[in-house]
Amino acid sequence: MNNKRFGSNGILIAEKTPQSTNPAFIISRTINLLADLKFRWNMPDIAEQFFNCSNRERAIFEAGIKLGTIYHQYVGAPVSLSNLESLEEAIKQSVLVQPFVANASVKINPENIHRHKGTYKYITLTGDMLDVSLDIQYKDSSVRARLRYIKEMDYPLMYLED
Repeated sequence: MNNKRFGSNGILIAEKTPQSTNPAFIISRTINLLADLKFRWNMPDIAEQFFNCSNRERAIFEAGIKLGTIYHQYVGAPVSLSNLESLEEAIKQSVLVQPFVANASVKINPENIHRHKGTYKYITLTGDMLDVSLDIQYKDSSVRARLRYIKEMDYPLMYLED
């Protein structure tokens, strides 16, 4: 039985333990979670000296790095209907631990699996199956970046939504 519950940002928000019903423990845990969020979004940037750009440009750069990493790391991974959700979650969790990522959403289109399922009941992940949205927060600038298949272009495009 899994006694842990994670928020959309990947941070542990609840864990059923004997002390988890203790109000002092709950308050302490909440303070620790908020401090962790504040640190992740306002983390010190020791690489800042190497960037000659605005905070918004840096946020855009970070978004591009993360989307490129997702695409090139996971395209080719075996996927089936039985592991679709766990692969989505693995991709999401892998990007959430990276600097300046405030939120992430990962969806894999199951229709492609139905259409192309081979003899062994799985296919490999392709770019046209991914729909990824990332919120990047760098200092006072935030951007929302997206990776999704654009049918008119026949291309998995990485772009800025906001």
